[in-house]
Parts: sequence; structure tokens; C-alpha cells
Amino acid sequence: MMLCIAGCSIVVSYFGCRATKIPVSHLFQTKDFSFGLAVSYIAIALLIQTVTGWAAVGIEALMEGVGVSDYNPDLSSLQDIKSVMMDFIYGVIVAPITEELLVRGFVMKNLSRVSQRFGIIMSAFFFGVWHENIPQFVLAFVGGCFFGYIAMKHNSLVPSIIAHMGVNLCATVFDICDTYHWDTAYDIFNIFYVMMVIAGAVLLLKMLITERFPRTTPAQAERGIRIALTSPLLMGVLLCHIGSAVFMIVQENV
Repeated sequence: MMLCIAGCSIVVSYFGCRATKIPVSHLFQTKDFSFGLAVSYIAIALLIQTVTGWAAVGIEALMEGVGVSDYNPDLSSLQDIKSVMMDFIYGVIVAPITEELLVRGFVMKNLSRVSQRFGIIMSAFFFGVWHENIPQFVLAFVGGCFFGYIAMKHNSLVPSIIAHMGVNLCATVFDICDTYHWDTAYDIFNIFYVMMVIAGAVLLLKMLITERFPRTTPAQAERGIRIALTSPLLMGVLLCHIGSAVFMIVQENV
């Protein structure tokens, strides 16, 4: 199933980029990027993961307060060493590359022809809806805006892929440690994680002070909304995923 999703993402990205005249090789030609920036972006991404995780817990609590349970698929398959390796390879390597290729590559590059801001935000919204449940939407949308910004800043998918890998790596390590009750390893890794999150807070504050999100002119903003509402393909995909999410929530509460 996971490999099928990855394969579909690659096929759609490749042929979509070819159809819209976006050279796939250009998506990886990175400028002004370094190891230090890679670590910084991972730290900020982990901060975003932590904060949005808290927000998601709050949203779920509010939903449960009114008698509604969200659908949370259990994607873990860590029964043996083989499944652990497969989960690690897919979650940490395959998924970040294929998802970034589709969302920040094909989708964002095309939507950015309206404006860079429109491309970043709409591709992040698509990324969130794609996950089809509320906690993952919150994380994917906010994280997607950050991934889109750094991909746009460096005109490359490499920074967003690395940051995405960092987030998935930490989630996978915590999942493995928790599943096999490796409490000492969990505690040690948690210390590292907290240090990265604290560094991410400082680095994000610095970024917010020294850098700016791409600006949009009034004409671009008006054109962006109109294109989003009148694009059959874009609206069809979004409505399909939203409908699927609503259906799952309804099924969960029947």
C-alpha cells in the first residue's frame, strides 16, 4: 500500500511536471544551502511538529467534548525486524522524497505561477487535506508552509526533503522505542529532541525577524483566489480528500 502511494506520487509528479513544462532535474538544483542550514531547518521543523502536536491534542479534546471522535489511522507495522526496517525506509526516506516531489515540486511550482505566496499556502493546504484527519492536517499544513518557504527560498526540493526526513526520523525513532519499550533509549533521544526544539525556537524567531514570506500584490491575491475556486482539477482533488476525511469521521462515530 505504502509503495503504491509512493509510486503514484512519482508518476503524477513526473508526468505532471512534463505536461506543465517544469524540468524535474531543476527541482534539485540547490543554491545557497549548507549543512548548518540543514540542521537549522530540521530544528525548526521539529519545533513546528511539537507545537502543532499540542494544538492537535487540544482540537481532539474539543471534538471529544462535543461527542465527536476523529479518525486516526494506525499506520505502524512494527511487529518484527523486517517490518521495522520497511517502516523506517519508507517513513524516513521514501515518503519525504516522493511527497516533496509531488507537493512542493509539481503542485507548488505550478501554483506559484500565480504568486509565490499562493503556491506555498495552497500546496500546504493540499498537503494537509491529503492526510485526511484533523491532527495530521494541522501538522502538515503548518509544516507544509515552512517546507514550501525553504524550498522556494533555495529554489530546490533538497532543503524541504531534508527537513521532512528529520521530522519523520524523530517520529519513527520514538515509535520504535515506545513499541519495544526501550525506555532508556527513549529518554536519551527525548533529551536530544528537546534540545533541538529549543534551538528551533531561537532559530525560528531569528528567521521571522530577518526574513519575510513572499509578498503578494492585490492583483495576484485576487487572481489566486479566483483560480483556486475555478480550477476543476484542484477543487476536485481537495473535495475528494475532504469528503474522504468527513466519511472516516462519520464512520468512526457511528
